[in-house]
Amino acid sequence: MSDLEGYRYEAMDIISTASIAKKPVRDAVALVLTQAFKVELDSEALTRFSARIERVIAEG
Repeated sequence: MSDLEGYRYEAMDIISTASIAKKPVRDAVALVLTQAFKVELDSEALTRFSARIERVIAEG
């Protein structure tokens, strides 16, 4: 997905949950996806996507 503008609030939720609540990015991703989109990823997918999100945050 190249245009993430529509997901700005969810991205901010993930980052703030991870940094303010001191939760791992994996937990923040699971929480936001479940609450915002009613999406539940299996453990493998959650780990894979969370790692990608962590890399993007680190590059930020």
